[in-house]
Parts: sequence; C-alpha cells; structure tokens
Amino acid sequence: MKKISFMDCSFRDGFQSCVGARVKTEDFLPALAAAKEAGIDNFEIGGGARFQSLYFYCQEDAFDMMDKCREVVGPDVNLQTLSRGANVVGLISQSTDMIDLHANCSKSTAFPPSVTSTLSTTSAIWRFPVVPLPNTVANIR
Repeated sequence: MKKISFMDCSFRDGFQSCVGARVKTEDFLPALAAAKEAGIDNFEIGGGARFQSLYFYCQEDAFDMMDKCREVVGPDVNLQTLSRGANVVGLISQSTDMIDLHANCSKSTAFPPSVTSTLSTTSAIWRFPVVPLPNTVANIR
C-alpha cells in the first residue's frame, strides 16, 4: 500500500491566535508525542508568530522549544520551521547579520542535517522553507 506523506502544521499554525500564542512548550509536548505515536512523521513546529510568542508571552526560548520537540519525536521525524523571506521570524525585514544569526542559532540546536537548506548542517530542524514575500517593492524587483 502506498503511503501518503503530509506536513502537520498544527504545531505552528495552531498557535496563531491570542490564546494559542500563550501555550507553553511543556503543555503541547504530550500532543506532539501522541501525533508521532499515531504515525505522523512530518511536523512544522516553529517560525512565524510561534517563534516570537515564546519570547513575548511565555518567557521561553524558541530554540529550546525546538530541542524539546526533537527529544519527543526522535531523530527520524522531519521537523521544519517557517521563515518569511527577509523577515525570517521577525515582525519586520531583518538585516543580513540577523538572518545569519537566526541560521546559526538554528544550526546549533540538536537537529539532524537539513535536506533543503544550506543554512543548516547539524540543525535540529531538517527543513527551512522560505515563504517569498512578493508584496513589497524590494521583493518584486
């Protein structure tokens, strides 16, 4: 029987609300473990507002959250985090040194090598999909 692969985005998109932005890592790890146990092996767990909300509302480190997620799902599960063009995970466009800093911090977490990005060689996050932002003049050129 053919296996259908899909990316579960609920551990990032599911936190895109006033209440969801305040969910602490320890509170959703049991749900992540249950999803993995049910056979899901592709998760988007960070990036976007989820990255910022950990600092703003939960007083947690986003990179620690990524490490804890990796511990729960193990080494063979694909984890990815979303980066939004030059904003990366910020609210506004970031300078090159900030983009490099994010890549290096991601690389230093406990994730396996990336298969889709040159940003990571030993990172806990396997994939760094970058969502292009064509709605600014700088990105249209």
